[in-house]
Amino acid sequence: EDFQRQYGKYFDNWSEAPTDLPSAEQLHAQARKMRAESSPGCDGWKPNELRTLPVTAWRHRKRVFDLAVRLRRFPTVYRHVINSAIPKKNDSVEPLDQRILSIFPATYRVEMGAWYRILAPWFHSHLHPSVHGGVTGHESMEVSWEAQADIEHALIHNIETMFAAVDYFKYFDSFDHKWVHGFLCYIGFPAALADMVLDLYLHLQRRIKLGRAYGLAQDVFNGMGQGDHAALFPAVALVSGQFYMIDVMFPSVRKGACIDDRNFRGSHHDVLATYHVVYEFDIAAGHKLQASKNVMTSTTQRGRDAIAKLTLHGHKVNCPNYNVLTGDIINTHLRKYVGPLNDRMLQATHVAARICRAPVNKQQKIKAIGAAAIPRGIYATQWNLPSFPAMNKLRTAVLQGTWGNKARMRCVEILMTVLFDPSRIDPMYAALYRSFSTLWRMLHKGIDRYKMFCANVFSAVAISANITGPIH
Repeated sequence: EDFQRQYGKYFDNWSEAPTDLPSAEQLHAQARKMRAESSPGCDGWKPNELRTLPVTAWRHRKRVFDLAVRLRRFPTVYRHVINSAIPKKNDSVEPLDQRILSIFPATYRVEMGAWYRILAPWFHSHLHPSVHGGVTGHESMEVSWEAQADIEHALIHNIETMFAAVDYFKYFDSFDHKWVHGFLCYIGFPAALADMVLDLYLHLQRRIKLGRAYGLAQDVFNGMGQGDHAALFPAVALVSGQFYMIDVMFPSVRKGACIDDRNFRGSHHDVLATYHVVYEFDIAAGHKLQASKNVMTSTTQRGRDAIAKLTLHGHKVNCPNYNVLTGDIINTHLRKYVGPLNDRMLQATHVAARICRAPVNKQQKIKAIGAAAIPRGIYATQWNLPSFPAMNKLRTAVLQGTWGNKARMRCVEILMTVLFDPSRIDPMYAALYRSFSTLWRMLHKGIDRYKMFCANVFSAVAISANITGPIH
């Protein structure tokens, strides 16, 4: 109630959600979309088995689902959830460095997925346009693209711009179940869905899985499962309301979010004020910022010196040379940082070498290189290319494995570009091809993004600087 009283006005744009329930045909269609190799839950059904069921079987299941809606609770078996941990950092064994995924029963994933698809058009139409993660038609790269484009614009026109990236402390694990129920009802979700989700999480029992071993059942007191369709509703809607609040209070601040990864760009004063407002908003919603992971930087040395002196909530503000946002490098300096890209190229080189040692024919090796090695090496090369020595090592590994020593007697360019598709085996060509295809896709997704790109192109022609961005 306190949150609603203080911040409810920023969610007034929401209307009542459609109350339609999934039909048997929609349940069948959702089951057909499940990956056959995805993990099964505790309900005795494998996803591949559900995929093969005919529509007739789902007509019978529809009766069970309708009964659950009338009772306002899911079947008891849905309350048993398996948790598996994926390290956020390579080979880390620290508990806080693990991403806990919730594997719900396969049947629940079908039913909630079908319900989500009914509500998705209504849900997405009410979200802030700067919220990209978990939204149909959007992708995570839009967050990093818009951030780096704003920084590029500031560097071209010599404007002091501050960039701040903030992160929640265990976002999904911090949701209070009763708060989520009240929040979903307030913004217009069907009462049946809100009641059923509340009942499910109040009685949820989690079991940690390590290899083939299962832990003891653990009662759950807070948190939404990462991997549950229902968890996206409060997670994305809360950030959307926060962005509408910032629009009212600081209209000049530009922003973007991929689920809980948020960033803000603007003047030094406005971005710092936005940080404090966001901090209070998160506290009121039962969350908090992870101050030790907050990153701030500026396009000028004077701004970076001022940031280095800041202390927020007992932590010195981190002002690195570059920041990695949704996998892409965000850089406010007049230089290129290729260290992370060279590391990816090295990993791709090791993958290519392992593929080339495999006891298979040349055609299969080329397919494997194009599917595993090259994509890993060219990731996040939209406005930063790896160093030429790093790319040459990968190219040499590809040549050595696919053509052997005989390839040294032939023209490399003919082998790479005429005999085979260069976007599948040549790291340089593949990186450039990805850059231009991404550029076309990004510019077609927003007229404002297109106008800024065109304006910056003509401005960049007049200057000669080592700027990082979509144009350079």
